[in-house]
Amino acid sequence: NVIGSISAGVDVVENELKTIERKISDQGGAIQQSSTSIEEISSNINSVNSTVEKISAEYDKLVAESENGKAKQALVTEQVARISEQSASLNLANQAIAQIASQTNLLAMNAAIEAAHAGEAGAGFAVVADEIRKLAETSAKQSGEIKKLLSNVTTSISEIGESSAVSAQSFRIVGERISEMDGLMKEIYSGMGEQQSAAKSILETMHLLNSTTDSLTDASQKMLGESSKLFDRIKDFNQMTHHARELSANVSFSMAEMKGTAKSVIDSNTKNNDAVNSLVDMIKGFTV
Repeated sequence: NVIGSISAGVDVVENELKTIERKISDQGGAIQQSSTSIEEISSNINSVNSTVEKISAEYDKLVAESENGKAKQALVTEQVARISEQSASLNLANQAIAQIASQTNLLAMNAAIEAAHAGEAGAGFAVVADEIRKLAETSAKQSGEIKKLLSNVTTSISEIGESSAVSAQSFRIVGERISEMDGLMKEIYSGMGEQQSAAKSILETMHLLNSTTDSLTDASQKMLGESSKLFDRIKDFNQMTHHARELSANVSFSMAEMKGTAKSVIDSNTKNNDAVNSLVDMIKGFTV
């Protein structure tokens, strides 16, 4: 019974060791597969991180260009304001010229009247007064044309100023949006960097776990090999014990048989002795 219990226990232990080895092998396969997946994830993170870094660099350029555009737009707005001021000054100067031309024309008319009153003596002066009047009228006419041109220029400058203000507002909004996107890209870049570090740490841990599993697998295989040898020896011993028990049983049976035979021999010998004694007595009875 003891040997049978040992044999049954040996079988259980051997099966458990084989189960452990299979589980270790399955665990090693799962770890290897997980390591491969994490390596792919890490590679994808590196690729995305590189792309985000490039996009972030482009956004930095856009921010710089936006600031440059805003500066140029501000300069244009300033120049438009100066042109508007200069246009206003020209308009004032033109008004002064128109006023002078009007006064000159009036003086020329008065001079012509006085020359007419002077008669022959004022004939030359009348010619000069007439020329001055013509120049004054021409100046007034040119001043009117200049006024129209200045009005058109003022309207154009006003429209340019309004467009410049709208453009400046658009530049400001675009710049703000670009800055917001740049901030988001930097946050994404920072987050991807953290994920990359985490993936790297996990990958290092998985490599360590994989190495540990390999060592455990080797140790388990060695232990299973040594255990198999031990279990084979125990099984051999069990068989030898069983054979010895069979031989012992056969020997016991043979001893009992020999004992019966010896008893039969002894009994037969006793009977023979009795017969011999009887024969001796009979012989003695025939003695002369």
